[in-house]
Amino acid sequence: MKLIAVCRKEWKHYPGDICHQVRRLQFDGLARRGDYERHMAPPVAYWSEDRTPLTCSRHGRFVPDIFMPHTSWVVSEKVKAALPDSIPCEFLPVNFEKLVDFPLIGEEVEYWDPPAFVDDPPDLINKYPDVPAFHQKVGPYYEWLAPVPHTLKEEFKDTDYVDAVIDEMNEEEDIPISHNMAETYPAMTTGRFMLFAPAVFEFISPFLDWTYFVKTELEI
Repeated sequence: MKLIAVCRKEWKHYPGDICHQVRRLQFDGLARRGDYERHMAPPVAYWSEDRTPLTCSRHGRFVPDIFMPHTSWVVSEKVKAALPDSIPCEFLPVNFEKLVDFPLIGEEVEYWDPPAFVDDPPDLINKYPDVPAFHQKVGPYYEWLAPVPHTLKEEFKDTDYVDAVIDEMNEEEDIPISHNMAETYPAMTTGRFMLFAPAVFEFISPFLDWTYFVKTELEI
């Protein structure tokens, strides 16, 4: 049996290169949950009692269908609607606190050429004002809450550990998995990887920007 493991790319930081930061803010933006900031915000899992919504601030002219401002995926209404209702998961509405506009890498490259940006990268999200018109155009987005394999080990006694390895990212994780688990839960998350049965991946793949995500196949 095959599973598809999808991981968010990490941009390598080279001295004097701000593109990794600009691209992260351009694609993912920032997120918080309650009073917690981005890296401190507790994750909300499929079975968590906590249902505090994720609050995002990001680029409003460019909003991909799937992005990752936190440990879980944020998806558009189109992605949510494309998934079969039979998949065990939940979708928690996301609040957009701030939608800003700044030059996009790839469209306005000359904006990022001045050396001043290399020495003093701009605070893009906080520097630029909210654009109210973007809130009317973006539409609903949701935090995708999927089951976590580590919490399912007691339910499935045939569990074995499978290595998920992406060499180019230096990403590796031992994931407890079984045939029955994957058949019961065809979409799961480890926090680092989203795991999909091939049939579910077919629904998701068209919405993923592979400039920012990478995938590998697991045999179980």
